[in-house]
Amino acid sequence: MVNIFISIASYRDPDLVNTVRSAYENAAQPDKLFFSILSQSDMHPDLSFVPAGQLRYLQVSYEASKGACWAREITSRQLKGTYFLQIDSHSRFRKGWDSLVIANYRRAQAHYGEHPIVTGK
Repeated sequence: MVNIFISIASYRDPDLVNTVRSAYENAAQPDKLFFSILSQSDMHPDLSFVPAGQLRYLQVSYEASKGACWAREITSRQLKGTYFLQIDSHSRFRKGWDSLVIANYRRAQAHYGEHPIVTGK
């Protein structure tokens, strides 16, 4: 079962692979992550460290891109998982980040109701 669905719309960002690696390697339960990525680039990052069943990778030329919102909508298709996390393609994660995100969400849920939105910078 997937716990966290991670949406990444990347535009010509050479740091994409480092973001995915940071999220995957620093998760307390990496087997509970699912990455949905739209790379708007002519570069092809090596994401082979993520098991195929946990990765949906689409690539379009940056010249064919229709913008950030278009890319984010595509990455959120086929949403599966309990939690949805939309991140930039140049993010970093600390050890156990996934457990912290879920705990913070549950605290917000207890205080604000069933479907809180948790954001950060």
